[in-house]
Amino acid sequence: MADIFDKASDLEEIERQHSLQVHNSRPPAPKLPPAGYCQNPFCGADFGDDDPRLFCGSKCAEQYRIYINR
Repeated sequence: MADIFDKASDLEEIERQHSLQVHNSRPPAPKLPPAGYCQNPFCGADFGDDDPRLFCGSKCAEQYRIYINR
């Protein structure tokens, strides 16, 4: 007979598998072309026309990733 800890462990595994399934079914983030400015909608810093960067740095990239995945 399964005790409460075995049941909790089984439920945790079911929830983990479901979360992975939902995560893997999301479409990939759109590929952005360089635009000469930071593409984080909260920043928009100007880079100049020849700069191939998409974001100022990792903080802006992470904010963008969170913003598009809401």
